[in-house]
Amino acid sequence: MPRVVETNRVYTRKLTVQHRSLEVTGRKQEDLHLKKTKSTTQPRVLTPGEKEARKERQADKKEFEAKKLAEAQEKVWKIAEGLSEDLGKTTDHWHQTLMQLARLAKSTRQTSQWNAYVSKRTAEKNAALRDGEPKVSVKDTGFIALLALEWAEMSEEERDAYTSDRRKEITEDREMKATGAHTVTVNAFHDVSNTVIKMENMLRELWMRTGAECLLFVVRSSVQQYNRPAVVESSPRVKNFFKFCFNQLPSQWVLNLEAHCINGMEGVKNKYAEDLQTLQAECSAKIFEQLQLAAAPRSVGRMNYENFGSITKRSRIVYQNWPVSFCSPVRLSVLELHTLHNLLHGSDPPPLFRKLTNAEYALFEATITKGTLQTLPPPPPINIPVPTLLHGPNNSVPENSREATNIPAVPASPLQGTTCPPSPSASSSISTLPGSTAGSLAPTPPHASTSSALTSAAPSTSSTIAAPPAALHARGRIVISLDGRQSVLVPLKPRAKRSNAKTAEEREVAKAAKAAEKRKVQAEKQAKRAAEKCARNSGGGENAGM
Repeated sequence: MPRVVETNRVYTRKLTVQHRSLEVTGRKQEDLHLKKTKSTTQPRVLTPGEKEARKERQADKKEFEAKKLAEAQEKVWKIAEGLSEDLGKTTDHWHQTLMQLARLAKSTRQTSQWNAYVSKRTAEKNAALRDGEPKVSVKDTGFIALLALEWAEMSEEERDAYTSDRRKEITEDREMKATGAHTVTVNAFHDVSNTVIKMENMLRELWMRTGAECLLFVVRSSVQQYNRPAVVESSPRVKNFFKFCFNQLPSQWVLNLEAHCINGMEGVKNKYAEDLQTLQAECSAKIFEQLQLAAAPRSVGRMNYENFGSITKRSRIVYQNWPVSFCSPVRLSVLELHTLHNLLHGSDPPPLFRKLTNAEYALFEATITKGTLQTLPPPPPINIPVPTLLHGPNNSVPENSREATNIPAVPASPLQGTTCPPSPSASSSISTLPGSTAGSLAPTPPHASTSSALTSAAPSTSSTIAAPPAALHARGRIVISLDGRQSVLVPLKPRAKRSNAKTAEEREVAKAAKAAEKRKVQAEKQAKRAAEKCARNSGGGENAGM
């Protein structure tokens, strides 16, 4: 019977506490209603200019805040760098530690008897439960209300005696937490876990209120972090979408995202670029080393791939055994670069450069024309049929004949009346250049061999070639006679240049005449239209009078 009375007394006090809370809530609502009714005046409507000024002030304020935050972040990073230099850990570790300090308690309070009582009673309640029964938490408002009623019935001596041991345990735990070593990664793990749980609850509640579908991926960005990949789906629709469209579940996507965030495409690209630059640098260093060895005792300042002839001219060095295109390693493809690298870093790499002997260097200097090395051999002679000449005095072509301009050039002899054997090499290596005088020789370029080299079709032992006189025009041509034994030089008159260029004055006159003609045509059209209009008007008036 006393147990029943005690229980009724407890519930009576509970109802009293609830009644008091309802009274307080009602008073707060009345005060809020009074505050709302007091503010009856409406705020003044801002003009467009005032709105623009307010926007500018807000933008300036945001920019100023962002600038100050960036400066503060830079200062924190510098402090972390200083701690890393002094204490020996990484800068990221100390930066995360400094950022986590804001979440720690700034001041400590003495452990209250109520907290110790709640902690002890909760532990006792959970210890008395059987296996499978739900445990009691301090978040259970009904359980806390019962503890409050029990606490109100206890005297000060009973409270102190019941909570003294538990208060000592809580104080020791706080000291251990304050003085013990903290693990930043563990704290970050708990931070991520708690935040993900809160966001999951918020997204689920949002879906229940509005029906909005949500998907959340949470992955780590470093292998030093402990949190596992997390996926938050608002409903099975999201999972079905990924399954039907991508043939994968969101759990598989989050694993791929984690791999990409830890060391994804950016890491692969950076690693590839670093490896490529390393290969290029090693090949360039090895090539320059071999060049210095070949040029000893002289020294070469740098390797010049574009104009290697200058190095040959100065140091008598030529390249050999080159496995790829002779250019800088920077311009080589990856396969060519690996080929060159394997050749240079092999067990017995062949020499890529050698020094010319005196005879080879003399030949090299002899084959240089205007700074360019002519390495192509002279072209072979080409048999071109001798053109048919028109009948004229001495079997020559008339001066004003068209065929005189279409006959190929034949090499002239340096001296008039000189008899030369019909040698193909001689006929293909000597020619009369425009502007040259009698007796001058010049090497024939390869592309002009087909137009400047002729071989006699008729068999003969010798040919008499007449040298051009000094007064002959530079465009003179040598013509072969029909029998192929005598060459006659035919002077050609220079063609007059046809120029359609007009002076500025002539162009202005022509332009003015064209404009006047255009204005005349427009005036005639306007007069014609006016006459037609008058005729139509007069005809309409006559019809109206009739």
